[in-house]
Amino acid sequence: MGATALIPPVRAQVPTCTIASNTEDICVKCAQGDNPAVIDGVFRGELIINEWVVTTLKTDCNPGIILADDVTITVGKHGNLTIPTDIWISEGTTIRLVGLHNKSAIQNGGTTYEKFSFPDLEAQLNNCGASASCQSMPASQLPVTLTSWNAVTVQARSVRLEWMVAVEESNDYFTIEHSTNGTDFQEIARIDSRGNTKESELYGYLHTDPVAGANYYRLSQTDLDGQYERFGVIRTVVGLPETTSPALWPNPARTGQEVTLRTAADRVPANLTLYDVTGRAIRSWPIPADGEVNFRIPDALPGGVYVLRYGSLSNMLIVK
Repeated sequence: MGATALIPPVRAQVPTCTIASNTEDICVKCAQGDNPAVIDGVFRGELIINEWVVTTLKTDCNPGIILADDVTITVGKHGNLTIPTDIWISEGTTIRLVGLHNKSAIQNGGTTYEKFSFPDLEAQLNNCGASASCQSMPASQLPVTLTSWNAVTVQARSVRLEWMVAVEESNDYFTIEHSTNGTDFQEIARIDSRGNTKESELYGYLHTDPVAGANYYRLSQTDLDGQYERFGVIRTVVGLPETTSPALWPNPARTGQEVTLRTAADRVPANLTLYDVTGRAIRSWPIPADGEVNFRIPDALPGGVYVLRYGSLSNMLIVK
């Protein structure tokens, strides 16, 4: 197995779904885009109902919508949203209702709530187990929701694998498998879950022993009860030149030595951060506007493999 590089947790941008006309279907519209509010039937983020729009938060989506984590529902002037009483809301979810006008309305259980009475309905939705406004779902029944799964060649010698999850409940560990033909896979790593969380988490693994050419990776997760789910196969190519790759030299480097990183001119992030293989941030340096940063490796840094992270990119740095 290769060396593991755990990536620090990050908070993803809150998904927002705006319904702009009566003909737009919440189930369909909110599942679209780069940062959808609905993933695997679970709604997280903000739902905005524009003025004069009349619509329903359907429960017959495929799969049915479950409200989870933090959900804000904003209704515009003369907007009208129906929330059925059989809507599922995960335990521990916080619902916030916002009316932008006195004529903003939400209907639930045959009752129409206007802006001034939104707090009454909000209290009921936040206490599903004791009200008839909704149905409560144990948080343990929510799936592990994968929002991204990527592989990037690092300096033509290693492959950085990263995946983002939106929520974890009863997850035990993730498994990464590797293949050279896309058919026959072998396990190369197990990454322990960070535990139950409602925060978006970014995980990572650094495969330091890929083959030259095509490499295939498969990710799966295993629950505490032994059930598992596979998320699909991704492919990357190792050993081919990439004109957009940043330059890092010298690498390997010694403690106390000055190292230069040159990023692509069209993607200059604000800072460069050095992490160890456990995901602990060691030190950060600002990156100038020209994209070239010179930094000195700390004298007391132990030899080993480190990760330099800048924006959404990273490089492996070997310290002797």
